[in-house]
Amino acid sequence: MKKHVSRVLTLVMLTSFLSATPAIAAEDWPAAPSPDWAATSVLQGIRLGQWLPCDTAWKSTTDCIQGLSWSLADGSKSGEAKFLPNPSFDPMTATQVWEKSATPQGGSIDNYAHFVNTRAGTWALPAGFQNSDGSNEVYVEAHVMESGLQFRVTPNSDGNLPAGAIAKITLKSANFGKLAGWILSNTKSPGVSVSGDLVTISGTAVVTPFAGSADASTCKSNSVKAAGSQSMIQISVLMWPGQSIKAGDAIVGTNGVQCFTGVEFDQATQSIVVGVGNVHFDVDGKPLQGWFDLKIKGAKAKQWWGLEPSIAIRSVQVQVLYEDGTSVVATTQAGYDKANDWITLKSQGFHFSSPQLRVTFGKPALKTTVTCIKGKTTKKVTAVKPICPSGFKKK
Repeated sequence: MKKHVSRVLTLVMLTSFLSATPAIAAEDWPAAPSPDWAATSVLQGIRLGQWLPCDTAWKSTTDCIQGLSWSLADGSKSGEAKFLPNPSFDPMTATQVWEKSATPQGGSIDNYAHFVNTRAGTWALPAGFQNSDGSNEVYVEAHVMESGLQFRVTPNSDGNLPAGAIAKITLKSANFGKLAGWILSNTKSPGVSVSGDLVTISGTAVVTPFAGSADASTCKSNSVKAAGSQSMIQISVLMWPGQSIKAGDAIVGTNGVQCFTGVEFDQATQSIVVGVGNVHFDVDGKPLQGWFDLKIKGAKAKQWWGLEPSIAIRSVQVQVLYEDGTSVVATTQAGYDKANDWITLKSQGFHFSSPQLRVTFGKPALKTTVTCIKGKTTKKVTAVKPICPSGFKKK
């Protein structure tokens, strides 16, 4: 079995949790011990720690991994992955512990739980799909963290995940979907849907550079060169009480997820604010080109900005703010899918030195029409500030 090296994101929310005591799901198998944030967590009725594949023999029938499928974007190829249980794994005796991670405030937190010296098993890719090194197994995790649930798909080898393939994982939980909110990922075209007790999350893997373990400065203004790069899928579903965002309303994808510090809506500036960051240089020593994708329901844009979605996309701007006070406006493409009520933004052309991304939708200037005449010739000109052509006069 390949030794698995975890690179897990600490999720730091920008809003407080309500006081509550979380309840562990009813299945009688050892779960992780209570984390240091249990007393203030909103996660009630949700199993804490590492989730197992759904299996009645393992008494894992809720808060579990229902399935994993793969497909190509053009629909020409698809299939279900098959779970391959580790014959020596016994959920009744396996021990879970919490990994400690540093917080931006300088403290530590019980970040995520894992089984000690064992795994539940791996997943075999469907026919026609393979990792870059020719191997055909991946490792899947679904683990609860203070501010939500994170799932990851990594190759069970030294290769990268199938290029251009969309991974779709289905999770089963009676209560998880009720609390799900913002979706954060390191994937292109991330997606989520909730139907009853099933939560389906998807995304396309992208090779992303990362810092070495000693390079803690990457989440500040830095000139760090990447220690390596990896293709993996990491999607986090953030949860907190009383939020107006529900699962599927807003989805973020970026290669700056390593230093994510939260997503919030700033009422004062009427903008979405996202804190991201990564190494400044890739493995070849070239400045890492940042990218940022955002999908948001048109109804939310209308609620926040009072704009019709088809109008909002005409004036969208993604501003990148750096710690030294400088800023740039990222190159952004925007579109609106009326049938599904999705506003889609794709931004690129900025570098990483712990930037803050600010997404705003300004009201476009109103256009007016004037009539211009030259002798018997008449022309109408429509613009924000219409000017008659040379030789014409405004009527």
